[in-house]
Amino acid sequence: MSLFTFTQTSVSFISLFDEEPAKDTLRAMTICAARLLGVDAERGAIRPGIAADVIVTSENQLDNIQAVRKVYFVMKDGRVFKND
Repeated sequence: MSLFTFTQTSVSFISLFDEEPAKDTLRAMTICAARLLGVDAERGAIRPGIAADVIVTSENQLDNIQAVRKVYFVMKDGRVFKND
């Protein structure tokens, strides 16, 4: 699956949670998803020893979950990917 397809699917998924608090949506897409997939020992959180998979947006996603629609870059396993 390409990064673009995964991103489109993830953003569409967020729309299902418009009525939920942003922190619950982010938790579902990170910690809970990693636990469900059995990779929570190495992914799904930000702490020492965990793979550096993050997205950077212009707004705090806790204040506006729709900020994930405008991603500046993605860091996957410590590598930065930009959509220039």
